[in-house]
Amino acid sequence: MLAKKIEAHLLKNYAQSSRLLPNAAWEIGALLSEHSAAELKEVSEELQLLGYAFRIAQLRQMVRLFRAFPHQSDLSHRLSVTHHVIIARLSDPARRSFYLLAAEAGQWSTAALRRQIKARYFERCSSPGLPVNPHYVLEFAGGAGITSEAQLEANLLHRIEAFLLELGAGFAFVGRQKRITTSSGRRFYVDLVFYHAHLKCYVLIELKVGALSHRDIGQLDFYVRYFDEHFRQSEDKPTIGLLLVRQQDQTLLRYSMLHQSEQLWSATYQLHLPSEAELSAVLESYFQT
Repeated sequence: MLAKKIEAHLLKNYAQSSRLLPNAAWEIGALLSEHSAAELKEVSEELQLLGYAFRIAQLRQMVRLFRAFPHQSDLSHRLSVTHHVIIARLSDPARRSFYLLAAEAGQWSTAALRRQIKARYFERCSSPGLPVNPHYVLEFAGGAGITSEAQLEANLLHRIEAFLLELGAGFAFVGRQKRITTSSGRRFYVDLVFYHAHLKCYVLIELKVGALSHRDIGQLDFYVRYFDEHFRQSEDKPTIGLLLVRQQDQTLLRYSMLHQSEQLWSATYQLHLPSEAELSAVLESYFQT
């Protein structure tokens, strides 16, 4: 009886769709939410006889989806049922809302969504007002064997799609090793240049395989000032410079140009997926300054 009711509902409301839509999955979950495991098994078997490949595990996922999103209006029509099922596994409503919006805005695949959850993207982006994240996870860049900035840069550009995903929505890649020539003929090269569509500014990224140093900060300050004078257009906002380092120095963060600067930033990165404990330690250290 219940299987027939589900079939009638699908035929009436979603007959034109070739795949299961989030709204349909939510409504099936609502119909089944008060039923026991034995009843779900029976419904699954009946639906399969009717030609619907809904196994009991899928029906349970629909029930979980319904319970995770109390209102049908909470669903995203731009994401698949699988996106919603992945997000529904998260126990914290704030995390569910964050990943739903982020996945939609970034047009994440389900693989990208799983990766961002494993990389604890929510925890690293929960500091309002920061133009960049305090910590990045670059496990796709080759692991602990990286020993030079050139190697790190090459690996990141080889996986540019993953790197853009990690940087966040709005970043567009402009170029690598952007040359700057001084009046005396000296040449300097900015590692990576991006333009941020939402912030409306250039973002210069310098890669370091070691700890933050005073020399790195001065170098980045020079690059940012040069870009502001020679490349920034009238409609652009001030250029942002980001140092990506393996380890911070709290004294330099506190007493250098990085302190309270709106254009110069330093962030750490790691080459493996973080545990909750180590990520907490990194973020606590960052916000002590």
